[in-house]
Amino acid sequence: MPKKLEYLKLHKKSNELKQKLEHFHKRISLGRKTNFIIRTIIGVNLNSLSEKKRQFAAEFLSIEQNIKELRDENNHLKDQLREIEYNINLLLGDPDVKQLFGNGENITNIEIESKLEKLETKIKEKEEALKRLETAILNIQNQIIHNALVMGTTLTRAYLNEDINENRFDVVVVDEASMVTPPSLFCSCLLATSKAVIVGDFYQLPPIAISDEPQVKKWLKRDIFEINEIPEKISKGIEDNRLVKLTEQRRMSPEIADIVNESVYKGSLKNKNKWKTLM
Repeated sequence: MPKKLEYLKLHKKSNELKQKLEHFHKRISLGRKTNFIIRTIIGVNLNSLSEKKRQFAAEFLSIEQNIKELRDENNHLKDQLREIEYNINLLLGDPDVKQLFGNGENITNIEIESKLEKLETKIKEKEEALKRLETAILNIQNQIIHNALVMGTTLTRAYLNEDINENRFDVVVVDEASMVTPPSLFCSCLLATSKAVIVGDFYQLPPIAISDEPQVKKWLKRDIFEINEIPEKISKGIEDNRLVKLTEQRRMSPEIADIVNESVYKGSLKNKNKWKTLM
């Protein structure tokens, strides 16, 4: 059945059911206002009417859902049509296409097929050239990785990129460690042959995960500092010899730094930049 015809039939059925629902609602309201004897005389059974109303309501909701799905599908098809029209306009504006087809007048099917074959050949040539470029870029990247004295990368790339995770490095430095999930941190530190330096501020944002499953809370919502109970130790004044405290800040103006310095860092930060007032 064509979608438009199906939509019209469903819409008509929906209106009919809506009228029936209103009719049953009126009869039920009338029945509730009369006593049992009168309801028996006029043939009004409230239980039967309520059950029929419930059935019609369920059917009505089902049809309304079908109508909504048809509307959504129609909107999706319109979006696809707009995308096709957009791509056609792009194609018609391509110099290679214009060169092959000209203005498109007085052209036979055989000529169209022949020109399309030429266009497909050009596309394949460009795709092959693109693959060669991608291969060349990967080779250059690999050379840089193998020859670099210092390399910077994201944690995700460190364990997903084979050219990185198959190598080993003297020292691995991980920054913003408070937001790093322990599995990512462990994978990255395993690349170090000598030392791993973990830099972070456990007063800042922790790792982000949506689930509340126990294993997620244990391994994805806690940072390396919390796992080692460092925030708790610091709050009790217990020093940890694995830590080196950085007490100088050069990022913020003193007016801004003083706010967090007093409220979070208990006055331990020192301002080292020579800030000039712009006002």
